[in-house]
Amino acid sequence: MGDGEIIFGSGEVTNRKFNPSHMVALDSGRRREILPAGKIIKAVDLPEEANIADIGCGTGYLTIPLARKVPKGRIFAVDIEPGMLAVLAERARGLDNITIVHSTENNIPVADNLLDISFLVAALHELHNPEDFLKEIRRMSRLEHYVVVVDWNEKKTDMGPPMHIRIPKDTAISLFRAHGYELAKEFALSEYFYGLLFQRKK
Repeated sequence: MGDGEIIFGSGEVTNRKFNPSHMVALDSGRRREILPAGKIIKAVDLPEEANIADIGCGTGYLTIPLARKVPKGRIFAVDIEPGMLAVLAERARGLDNITIVHSTENNIPVADNLLDISFLVAALHELHNPEDFLKEIRRMSRLEHYVVVVDWNEKKTDMGPPMHIRIPKDTAISLFRAHGYELAKEFALSEYFYGLLFQRKK
């Protein structure tokens, strides 16, 4: 993948996590229809030289268009599953602004005070300890920081995670507010997902 980097941590996979054997679904036509990457990226202004984290990046569904959108920036593609990161590395050949980061849920090997923007797409519901996770987000982030959160609506759908692990939109808003983030805006994607942009100011 050109001059890109790979940072390794110790991985963990639990029963709340997406099953990596189904990774082909992460880039399917159906997913592109109900979870359009372009709309997610447009939720926040992307400075040319921004440091951006795609947390729970999978095989690069959002990472690769982000890297192309901000060629002078640095995209940290973070995931706990090494198999999916290997697929991403292959797909990202020729893009030298992607750093692949193998992490655990609450221990992400990215430097302190580095990130301008973080994306958390279809991953919030997988967290076992959201409080510790958000402390890790804050550690990695600059004083002025944005988080784009996209997750499954709390209603029965023909696809998606079980209802009992979905995170209602209002719960997500309360969680981020408790960690110093204010809701900047909501945005629509499809009937399946809600979209939220959070901002932390200096």
